[in-house]
Amino acid sequence: IKVNATVREKALPATTSAKYGCFGVDINPDNLGVAETNAQGQLIDYWTIPLPLEGKSTHQRENVISLAIAQVVEAARNRNKSIIMEHLDFKAKKRALHKNHDANYARMLSAFAYNTIGQMMKRKAFRWCVAVEFVSAAYTSRLGQLKYAHKTDTTHEAAAYVIARRGQNFREKLPC
Repeated sequence: IKVNATVREKALPATTSAKYGCFGVDINPDNLGVAETNAQGQLIDYWTIPLPLEGKSTHQRENVISLAIAQVVEAARNRNKSIIMEHLDFKAKKRALHKNHDANYARMLSAFAYNTIGQMMKRKAFRWCVAVEFVSAAYTSRLGQLKYAHKTDTTHEAAAYVIARRGQNFREKLPC
């Protein structure tokens, strides 16, 4: 016999804030790029969290993602900062998969765990009273590559920096 129970958690107000800075998260198929900013939008720290998901079962994948997200949520809670993530929409790309004959691309796009990462981040952050906001992903990788790659180790960390600054309402322009 299998019994499922659903419990509603009481909503507590988030105790973190972007006014002290925040953590930007750039989501990629094989890693999370993370950048921490201060209240003035300056880069404080950055790192990459690997997501070795290929060849893993659904439960193993969820565990890898959960452990990675826990690192970000714990860091945000410890520093009283919110988490800013990019909002991605793959509906159009997935609809166009039948036109694309690249099997590797189709496999990567189908396996990309963006929704799982976003939902898990919201749940873990909710439990730890950490605010999570989503911002447009438009040009974050390009801006990070052109403007901030020299400050970080990877373009994913630079994109996370752009995401964090966007969450703090700083505006970025592509260099001419």
